[in-house]
Order: sequence, then structure tokens, then C-alpha cells
Amino acid sequence: MKETGVVRHLDELGRIVIPKEIRKRLKIENSDLLDIFTEQDKIILKKYHPFHQEMTRLIAVLESIKTVYGCDLVLTDKKYILANTMDPTLNEEEMDSDFLNRISSYLHKETSSLMRLSLTKTYVIPKDVIIYPVKIGEKETGYLFVIDSMIGQQQKNIGVLILLLITKLL
Repeated sequence: MKETGVVRHLDELGRIVIPKEIRKRLKIENSDLLDIFTEQDKIILKKYHPFHQEMTRLIAVLESIKTVYGCDLVLTDKKYILANTMDPTLNEEEMDSDFLNRISSYLHKETSSLMRLSLTKTYVIPKDVIIYPVKIGEKETGYLFVIDSMIGQQQKNIGVLILLLITKLL
């Protein structure tokens, strides 16, 4: 492990301050969850996301639903694509910042492929889509995209079903 040259004191409650430069470089924002664990004589902090703990099961759910219903699905956190049923090379790709700035206007609405929504810098959603926020407790932690040639009641029901499954898994 590399030394960064930063030394910090623990306060009486055992707290330390992570320097702003390190938080910026690692994209750690206020209220982000951190996993704290030890390895021999080291304390390790790692960004934590509840999806990562159950990713294998979440991918299996998405693939099964695609097989049965034929629609594509994308699961994201608030910055990155975590899993999708279209193109595995999109996983872990950063979402388009312009799209993220406008995403609240698309939530729960059927959006036509004519809108040409750019999910990433290089990927435009090719079909109609409906986007749902994924919440854990009260906190919005990501998004679920249901993509199909036409969004109808079945696709809306699929979205709600997956959100329920995610809630149960996490």
C-alpha cells in the first residue's frame, strides 16, 4: 500500500477526517457509505454500495426477466451502470453527465426512442424506455431502466416487480 504523506489524528470519538483531495480523487461525497475493515495491522476504507453485495443475484434476476419478457433492463447507481441485459461492455461505464442532470424529468414516464437519450457518452438508448428510481429505505441509490420497442402496462409491471425484488434482496 502506498503512503500518501497524510497523517491525521483520531479525536476522542475515534473519528478522522479524510482530506478533500483524496475524497475528490476517489469521488467520495458527503453521505456516501464506506466499508471499514482490517487487514493485518491496517485499517481499510472502501466505498460501499448495497448493490455490490448482491450483484450476482441481481444480474440473474435481470437476465431471467429478459428471457421471459424480452425487454432489456439496466440497473445503475447514481453514476455508473452496474448491470444490463444488452451489452456487458457497458457495465461499470460512467453515465452521461448531461443525462444525469435531467434524469428526474424522465422518472416514471414513458420516453420515446425519438428522444435519443444518451445513457453514456457513446450509447444512445435505441428503444422506448421507462426509468424508475431505486430506493433503499428513503434514500435514492440508483435507477432501473426498462427498455422495449413499446412501453405498456406489462413493462411498467416488470419495473415494479424488479424494484420489489431489489428491495427484498437488499
